[in-house]
Amino acid sequence: MINELCVCTDKNVGKKRHNYRLHIILKIPAIMIFLSFIIILNNGIRYYYHIKTYDGKVEYSGEMRNINMTDEEVEELYVLSEKTVKTNKRVIADIVYENMFKAYTEGNILKKQKQNNVLFRMCVDLFAKEAYEKCYEIYESLMEGNKVFPVATDGSDNSGKKVYGYEDSWGFDRSYGGDRKHEGTDIMSASGIRGELPLISICDGIVEKCGWLELGGYRVGIRSDNGAYMYYAHLAQYADGIKEGKVVKAGEVLGTMGDTGYSKVQGTSGNFEVHLHFGMYINDDKSEISYNPYNILRALEKCVKKYISIDKIL
Repeated sequence: MINELCVCTDKNVGKKRHNYRLHIILKIPAIMIFLSFIIILNNGIRYYYHIKTYDGKVEYSGEMRNINMTDEEVEELYVLSEKTVKTNKRVIADIVYENMFKAYTEGNILKKQKQNNVLFRMCVDLFAKEAYEKCYEIYESLMEGNKVFPVATDGSDNSGKKVYGYEDSWGFDRSYGGDRKHEGTDIMSASGIRGELPLISICDGIVEKCGWLELGGYRVGIRSDNGAYMYYAHLAQYADGIKEGKVVKAGEVLGTMGDTGYSKVQGTSGNFEVHLHFGMYINDDKSEISYNPYNILRALEKCVKKYISIDKIL
């Protein structure tokens, strides 16, 4: 009887041990899958963070702020039509997507062998999509409602000769007031005559800032109806009635082109050539971020106003 009980007990113990081993064996795939998921998640976060911070130095917004465009892309960029305006802003977003993808897959951000990593490509796609949507939102604010070029030309001159000129000077070094980067486009007067060329609002909005700045001289800041800030600097004089709080319409005269600024003494002029410094800014949570206006200005040249006198725009 005792022997039978022992045999029975041994069988039960053996069966339990077998079931326990089987239970452990069955759990191994699940454990391996879980560990693999953790590793993939960790790598994904690391790749995405690495891409997004651009080697820990520059975020994707830096790419958005200065977009290089061909003449054909500028031609596509801005058609003054309500039906096509959304499509045209997508042109910029498409360019950003292509440039960003190229930069992050062909650049030196990660080692070349990782470029064929499926997870890396997924992170790049996710990153680019985020950049794409953010870019569209930003340029919607910058471009929506822009109707005219900020400098008017002489309506009495039929020669077709340009009275201004400009280049892509965004990001150039500046030294007055300390080392800094140029945050706009300088539109230069061809004649160099102070107070000759009218400066006009490119959009509907409200005069948010007006008065003297050490760097900008006499300046005007227009907050557009879409939230963008249009900055005009170095004015020679203001048009009648231009003051903070005034509602302005696209094409309305703000003042004339000059050479004021680079001084703490109000009214100082002559420290540089006559020109308009034109800047475009978007608010983020902490400050206003500048965006290169050069290509938007190129597109707006299709709608340059003419003037008969400083106060009369055609």
